[in-house]
Amino acid sequence: MVKLKDYDNMVYQMALSFHRTTGIDLDELVSEALLAFVESSKTYDENKAAFSTHLWRNIKNRLVNLSNKAKKMKKEVLFIEDDEDDDSMMAVKYGLVENFTPEDYLIFKELIEELSPEAREICKIILDNPAQFNISKPKQSKSLLIEKLLAMGWKKWRIDRAYQEIRIKLAEV
Repeated sequence: MVKLKDYDNMVYQMALSFHRTTGIDLDELVSEALLAFVESSKTYDENKAAFSTHLWRNIKNRLVNLSNKAKKMKKEVLFIEDDEDDDSMMAVKYGLVENFTPEDYLIFKELIEELSPEAREICKIILDNPAQFNISKPKQSKSLLIEKLLAMGWKKWRIDRAYQEIRIKLAEV
């Protein structure tokens, strides 16, 4: 008989790992992982693999499926009819901002419009490539952004100035 208390740490750690990389609510991920545990305990065949291997695979599959559904739903959140190439709308389309209201959208749009062309270009690069610029790893993302801009012919001082402008503007919000 398989007992949850023997595997509760594994269930929680896998859910926590997905939470950190996807931003999905931790409680939702833990619930899904627990459902995977129940399913695994019913479908386990000791002749095929160790229970921990079977459980790990089932949890991973369920959490990946949940993550994919969440991504799909976030991309479909286009509640404001506007130009799809609008930089501020990209944050909503790619799920960079959760619970984005129409008022939030307008504030974000105004904020971007107030930036210099260089700062807007940086925002566009980030919003066009959300997977490349992981918000949970800001230093790594900034380094990637700087490399990309330098490769595009930008000077370091220009990058620093535009980046500082964005930071100041975000601090105002």
